[in-house]
Amino acid sequence: MNSNPDTLCDDLVAFFGAVKQQMIRLGEQEGLTPVQVAVLYWLHRHGELAMGQVAQVMHCDASNVTGIVDRLVLLKLVTRQESVRDRRTKTLRLTEAGSAIVAQVQRKLPAAIGWDQLDPSECALIHKIVRIAGAKV
Repeated sequence: MNSNPDTLCDDLVAFFGAVKQQMIRLGEQEGLTPVQVAVLYWLHRHGELAMGQVAQVMHCDASNVTGIVDRLVLLKLVTRQESVRDRRTKTLRLTEAGSAIVAQVQRKLPAAIGWDQLDPSECALIHKIVRIAGAKV
C-alpha cells in the first residue's frame, strides 16, 4: 500500500463523504436534514450555544441559522432563550427529545460506517490519530 500524506488525504475525503451519506440517512430516519442533525450534535457537544456561535461553527450566515433553529424549536428538539448575560443574544439548548435523537444517531453510526467491526486496539489507534490530528488543525 502506498501511504503518504496525499493518499491519506484522498482516503479521508472519501471516508468523510461516506460518513456524511450515513449521517444524511440517519437524519432522514428522524425526519431531520443533515444541517439540523449537525446543530443537535454541536449543542450536545457544547451544552449551549448562542445563535451567532452556531452560525460560526456551521459556517453560515446568522439569518440561515434562524430558519434551522425555528424548525428545531417547533419540533421541540431545542429551546431558545434570552441569554442571562445579554438579552439581545439568544441561547440554544437541547431538549430531552433532542438529546434522545443525538443518542440514537450515536448508537447507529458505528454500524452504519463499519466501525462496529473494529477491534478495541484499532479503535484506540484511530482515536489517538484523530486526537493528534485535531490538535494540529
